[in-house]
Amino acid sequence: MAHITGNFSRGRRADRLEAVRDGDVIEGANLSQARPGTIIPQLAGKRIMLRGCNLTNVRPDPAWTIEGCNLAQREPDPEPTERQRLVAALARCEADRDAAAARAAAIQAQLDTLPVQEVRR
Repeated sequence: MAHITGNFSRGRRADRLEAVRDGDVIEGANLSQARPGTIIPQLAGKRIMLRGCNLTNVRPDPAWTIEGCNLAQREPDPEPTERQRLVAALARCEADRDAAAARAAAIQAQLDTLPVQEVRR
């Protein structure tokens, strides 16, 4: 019986999952997937124990024993619309402008504390 941990989300290190055998324990592993109801073919039909794993968007196999795992099914966030992208870009520009104005004010305040010197020609 092997004890397996690690990050296997979205196909990472799938070759290590090929080595899983009946009776193995996968503990604390991240097996999350991008789309709801995803089957993990390397684990399908294997009689394994999953303990404390992140199984977000994974379709549990009937052969698995699952204890204390996250089994949430969540749709990915939709792509922003063109309007949403433009509003976000405008907000970043305004934040940059405000930050630049604050930096300029801080520099001016420092200059105001220095004595005025005549320029020699």
